Amino acid sequence: MAETVCHRMIDPMKPAPTVTARGDDRGGVVVLHHPNNKRRMSCRELATVQSFPIDYTFFGNRSSVYRQIGNAVPPLLAYAVAERFSDADGHSHAV
Repeated sequence: MAETVCHRMIDPMKPAPTVTARGDDRGGVVVLHHPNNKRRMSCRELATVQSFPIDYTFFGNRSSVYRQIGNAVPPLLAYAVAERFSDADGHSHAV
């Protein structure tokens, strides 16, 4: 089956595709399907895939939470980038 933007299959043995928010006027999110391919991933599952802590709280309705996750920089990616910038200037900084 060909992979498309609206239906991206997940291989549980590989990294998940990026969770993205659409840039159109509807502003929705391209939601990933659960690896069993029988349902979409929940907001909490998507947040976990994106490396949000399990106790991180999102506010708003489900559509808003999906959008927040899709627009966010994954926390572990943000940390890694900040760490590299911190290392680049030759000084020790708490990240």
